[in-house]
Amino acid sequence: MLSNLTDLSGDYDPIPEEIGMRILRIIWNNLEDSLSQTVKQVHLIFDLFMDIQSSLRWSEGDKQIKVFLGKIGADLLSLGSRCKGRYIPLALLTKRLGAKKMLDMCPDLLFETIHAYVDDDVCCAATSFLKCFLEYLRDECWETDGIEGGYALYRG
Repeated sequence: MLSNLTDLSGDYDPIPEEIGMRILRIIWNNLEDSLSQTVKQVHLIFDLFMDIQSSLRWSEGDKQIKVFLGKIGADLLSLGSRCKGRYIPLALLTKRLGAKKMLDMCPDLLFETIHAYVDDDVCCAATSFLKCFLEYLRDECWETDGIEGGYALYRG
C-alpha cells in the first residue's frame, strides 16, 4: 500500500476526492479556533494541501487545477466576510488563481472585505488579505495593460 504512494502512474490517486473533502472539512472547522497557533497551523496545512492537490492534478491540465481551486474559493467565499479564518486562505488562493479571477467569483469581494473592518477580531486578517489581493490585482493590471495603462485601470 505505501509503495503505491509514490507511483503516480495509472489510475492511482493518493488523495481520493472523498479524503480531500474530509481534509478540507477539518480545515474549515478549525479556521475559527480560539487558539491562534492552531489557526496558523491550519493555514499552513491548507497551503500545503493546495500545493499537493495542484501537483497531483498537474497531469489533468491547468484548467482542471483552476476548476478545483475555484471550488475551494467558492467554499471560502461562502463563509462570509465576518469569518476571520477565511482571509489567509483567500490570500493563498489569490496567489494561485489571480485577483481578477477572485473578483469574477465574487464581484463584491472588496466591499465585503472592507465591511469586515467593523469587527475588531477580523480586521487584522482582512488587512493581510487586502494587501495581498491589491498587490496581485495591480500586478495583473500591469501585466495585461502595461504599467501606465495598468495604473489607469487599477486606479480607475
